[in-house]
Amino acid sequence: MRVVRTILGILLITVGLPLVLAGAGLWTAMQHRDAGGAFSGDVEAIRTSGYAVVVPDVDALLRRQAPFARSEGTHLRVAAQAGGRPAFVGLAPAADAARYLAGTEHTRLTEVRLARGELPVRGSTVRGAAGPPGAPGNQRFWAGSGVGALDWSPAEVGDRSMSLVIMAADGQRPGTVTATAELRPGWLNSSAWGLLILGSLLLLLGIGALAWPSRTREIVYVVDPAQVPDIAARLGVPVPDLTGAARLRPRGSDPGSGGAGPGRPAAIPSSRPATLAETAQPQPQPAASVAVGPASVAPVPPVAGGAEPAPPAAA
Repeated sequence: MRVVRTILGILLITVGLPLVLAGAGLWTAMQHRDAGGAFSGDVEAIRTSGYAVVVPDVDALLRRQAPFARSEGTHLRVAAQAGGRPAFVGLAPAADAARYLAGTEHTRLTEVRLARGELPVRGSTVRGAAGPPGAPGNQRFWAGSGVGALDWSPAEVGDRSMSLVIMAADGQRPGTVTATAELRPGWLNSSAWGLLILGSLLLLLGIGALAWPSRTREIVYVVDPAQVPDIAARLGVPVPDLTGAARLRPRGSDPGSGGAGPGRPAAIPSSRPATLAETAQPQPQPAASVAVGPASVAPVPPVAGGAEPAPPAAA
């Protein structure tokens, strides 16, 4: 049973410790949220000569840079300004957004890295000679849009290729685009506290299983008295005193029986003198004598004191 408790305790600690560490990491991350309960960061200002700033595949960008943002219960919010005024922010299927901006100069963002301070971006300019065919707010292909900001859940978009487009609300060249990204993971609080509680419980159970006291087992050896010194020397214990009333008897011995035999110790002769009571014990009487004659057969009782019986009378 001790071995089972040891293995169980090690397993509980092995599982519980990573859970506690993960919960502590999430709890530490919770302390970096803003007053609104979101993780927010300003995107590096983008200066463009085109008409729009486009993230061609939002889901692919999140998968590379922030995979945790694609989980259930997570919401993204992008607030943007174009030329100092609230910008149009729209989310549309990549094919529809590419068709709308075909032949129009715009900036494609291929990377938005997570960092302290402003979030650095990397992009390229797509050349074009024409402007967009109408203001972005008049188009019907947007899956979600807003002026100034846009909220959506990446988990609802799934693996579909969706493009994020930021433009001036009137469709003109924005010049400089500034944006702020906010991430609200709804699962963070429950996950952090759940991992901390579960991991701590497993750790306590594991420590308790390892520290559980085991019962002391007493081992009794029944040996021949002649072997006691040798066994005591091997066990490292003092040699017991075998003199007196407390003597070790071999197994199978019968203290009340007389005489030696298989499994029975030999009688130990005593050197003390016999007592008066012992000498006064009645001695065995001789067997009765039987007299046989021609006329009768009669038993002759023994004579007291052990004397010889009288001869029988003649018939």
